[in-house]
Amino acid sequence: MKLQLLEFLVCSDCNRSLDLSGNTCREGEELVKGTLTCRGCKRCFPVLKGVPRFVPDTNYADSFGLQWNRFATTQQDSLNRTEIFRGRWNRIIGEGPEVTKGKVVLDAGCGAGPFIELISDYAQEILAVDLSSAVDACYELHGKKSNVHVIQGDLFHLPLRDGIADLIYAIGVLQHTPDPLRAFMGILSKAKPGGMVIIWNYPYRWWRWLTPRAWWRMWVSRLSPRTTYDFIRIYTPIALGLRRLARKVPVVGRKLQKIIFVCDYEEIYPELSEVQLYEWALLDTYDSLATRYENCLPDEAYIEIATKSGFTLYSRGIDGKGPVLRFQRN
Repeated sequence: MKLQLLEFLVCSDCNRSLDLSGNTCREGEELVKGTLTCRGCKRCFPVLKGVPRFVPDTNYADSFGLQWNRFATTQQDSLNRTEIFRGRWNRIIGEGPEVTKGKVVLDAGCGAGPFIELISDYAQEILAVDLSSAVDACYELHGKKSNVHVIQGDLFHLPLRDGIADLIYAIGVLQHTPDPLRAFMGILSKAKPGGMVIIWNYPYRWWRWLTPRAWWRMWVSRLSPRTTYDFIRIYTPIALGLRRLARKVPVVGRKLQKIIFVCDYEEIYPELSEVQLYEWALLDTYDSLATRYENCLPDEAYIEIATKSGFTLYSRGIDGKGPVLRFQRN
């Protein structure tokens, strides 16, 4: 944690300013251990491993913590030598990473930070927030850059001042909270006048409950993250093999493969090696089945909340099968 982060942080309970207190441990410009104390309610928040912590050690996002600490480097473009996430950024944000030049950016639900590495050369300040222990992976990969600040916090009680961000994005995040609209309202308040808020969510489809993926989720999502991961490690190579065999069946192969749920990117990302394809399949199959919440809502629900909060729907689009909504604060 860099001390300039205190300019942005507030108490997650009473929104008062925080002071550094007690014994501290530093490594250069980084505060790796210490305590933040609220000037108002006097509640204390620890700084551990360079990250200020505003939530309990365990929470409903534990599966993401396991996921992104285990697969921290899997979906970082610079490490897998692709431009897959750069392409996603361009489609979702609508412009290249250069659009963040000189701006304060809030990554709401950062995971291991695959988008942070794209914008860290341009943004003035990046506030990377995640509820889970994925912040540890994000900090190790990106948190020691001078303009990157990693925070473990809750979108329902963001420990950030209102009206601080020029650009806020939440990509594949809101539907994994127990109340997506409340989480959305939490990030809207952090945008400056004229600031942009961009979200990408899973599509709202009533028939999603009839898919093989939904049937697996009804069982798997009730398991602990560790048990789920152990199961997915066994399931994924078997499912991949069966799916690829099914695809070779004449005439009906394309339809037959859809019965077997697994995240298979062989035809989507041909630039990935076989090892990478397996790791991506393992990561995203786990991601699809392990999350506790998957509350998909129609676009109109978000548009209504944003309009009531003083935002205008700037533009909308599609990335993959998911809708993109881009709002600007009036």
